[in-house]
Amino acid sequence: MKDFGTLIDRKRKNNMRQLLLTLFLTPCLSFAQLDYELDSVGIDESALLNLNEIKYTEYLLTGLYADSIFDLNQKKTVFLTGNYGSNLVSKSVFFNVYCKQWTASQAMPQIQIIILTKDEANEIGYELILVAWSKIFAEGKARKKFINNARQAKVPNGLNDFKDK
Repeated sequence: MKDFGTLIDRKRKNNMRQLLLTLFLTPCLSFAQLDYELDSVGIDESALLNLNEIKYTEYLLTGLYADSIFDLNQKKTVFLTGNYGSNLVSKSVFFNVYCKQWTASQAMPQIQIIILTKDEANEIGYELILVAWSKIFAEGKARKKFINNARQAKVPNGLNDFKDK
């Protein structure tokens, strides 16, 4: 019984060490990644992301897609919200309403990225889909529904020729 108790104590100490390291290092890592200017994010309606938007998006995706590296430079992007990406929004609305207010309060917005194949991109006219606040993850059959919603998305009021930019 004595050995069993010692084993439990060691596990508790190891768990406590891991917890303390996590609590200590997490803020340090998150501050190290803030190499974008938030004032330069979501300032226009171009389907192409500027450098600050690319860095901000990469920051938002950190942890969700830890093993993946995305090249967001010069990729035509469509911005969706809601389950299955049911609502098309402008880039400024996507970042200013659905993302920036959350990071300003030190919370992480829920976003997903869908990288389209060449055939899918040719079909809908975009190479990437960024989705905010969907309870459904874009995997398997659901991915097809996201892409279909991007294809059929209606241009929101006030966004003349949104898809052409």
